[in-house]
Formats: sequence, structure tokens, C-alpha cells
Amino acid sequence: MIKVTPVSITLFLKDLNEKGFYLWMQKRVDTGSLNGLWEFPGGKIHHGENSQEAAIREVFEEVGPNLAFKVQNFKTYSYAYEGKNIILHVFLSVFAEIPLDKGVWERIDFKGKSGYLRGKIPPVNHQIIDEVAEYLKIEHQNQTWNNLWGH
Repeated sequence: MIKVTPVSITLFLKDLNEKGFYLWMQKRVDTGSLNGLWEFPGGKIHHGENSQEAAIREVFEEVGPNLAFKVQNFKTYSYAYEGKNIILHVFLSVFAEIPLDKGVWERIDFKGKSGYLRGKIPPVNHQIIDEVAEYLKIEHQNQTWNNLWGH
């Protein structure tokens, strides 16, 4: 039987306009092959918690416990790397009050998407960022972004 690891991540977004948006990332610090790459807060889903609970817990652990934010389910991805099979639950949040000492806001343009981040982020994150960019572009064009997030 193939072991599958369920993981949740949260993408923080701000300043959506007709050209793009800002996406918050943090630098990974560990001993594996992802060390030094930019990624999103997240980690393994613990026994007894659902994917949304895991996403929120991981943000509290990695970014700060004083954040009051909401998440919206975006998509689930299956991928493998280094012999590991991952089910990745991706959540979005429009919370923008993240401490700047914990990461950086990167501008994602709808035209170039994640292309300029090649070699700076894990490969699966290119697919995620590019699909989020397409989604946000449509939401902005249709003027449904504010309705979607309850603003």
C-alpha cells in the first residue's frame, strides 16, 4: 500500500487589481531539499483534525498566534517528490496583517504569473500560484471578488 501524507497550506493574498495581486511567502528552514525555498505556511494534517483546522494551526505555529483570519478552500493537489506521495489541501485568505519579519509579499502579475520565481519555490507551487492567478483574474474581471470574500 502506498503511503499518502495529507498536508494543508494557506496562501495569503492582498491588493488584487486588474494586473495582479500580492502573495505572502516565507523562507523554508530545514535540512531537506526544500531548504531555502520560498513557500506558504502549512504542514501535515494531524490525526483527528480536518484540512482547514490543520491550515489554521500551521499558520499559528509558523507565523504567529495573534492572527485572526479566515480561510477559503481553493483546491486539492496530488503530487509526489523524493519518494513521498502528498495530498495538498490549498486554502486562500485575504488577511494582510502578517508580521513582515516572518516573510515577504511577492507581486504576482497575471501575465507572467510565477515564472520569475523559477528555482526559488518548490515545483508544485508554480502550478498552485498560476492556477490561483487565473482564478483571481476571472474573479476580478467579473467583479465577484468582494462578494466571494464577504467584503
